[in-house]
Amino acid sequence: MTRQPQNIAINSDYLTLVRRYADLAGMSVKAAIEYAIDQVLVPELNNYERFEDCPEVEALTKAANAVLPEAWGLNVCSFISMDTTGEAETLIGFHFLPDIHPTYLSIDEALSLRNSLEELRITGGDIAFGGSHPGNPFKVRRAGRGIRLELLDGTTGEPTGKFSTIAATSIPRICDAMDSIIEAARIEDANHDSKDETQ
Repeated sequence: MTRQPQNIAINSDYLTLVRRYADLAGMSVKAAIEYAIDQVLVPELNNYERFEDCPEVEALTKAANAVLPEAWGLNVCSFISMDTTGEAETLIGFHFLPDIHPTYLSIDEALSLRNSLEELRITGGDIAFGGSHPGNPFKVRRAGRGIRLELLDGTTGEPTGKFSTIAATSIPRICDAMDSIIEAARIEDANHDSKDETQ
């Protein structure tokens, strides 16, 4: 369930410091607070989860999810191929809407998505992802100064009307999360390869 935004009061001494910093940096108070969150809280959240005492893939997955927008999620899964090889394929589950099953992407597709988040806000256009693995495909495009992700119908490829929009300022944080989950998927993939060699 998505929480509604709410106003939060901070101590007047802290607000004075934020205003001073905003004046020196030539930015708004809101931008100064967001900057402080990105520079201090986000790295600390990421590092806390990354270095938790648990398996590396799990720690990287927690680190990725710790900095995502609410209702977004990333996970690493292995699917057994239905062809004659029966090999396991490591996929990344990505969801950006509540109550919607993840769209699974290959590691290369996830890397392409990560790069597109940065590029599309500058170049415009749109790119579709998913459809070759479980989960509905989705389209990524620029929307104002941010990025819009639209869920597509798995049969027709048409927009379903369900979407999520992120601000341009959130894109670096989401790219960092994608980097962590891609790293986790590569480790998981290498673990499968080493198991296959020993069998």
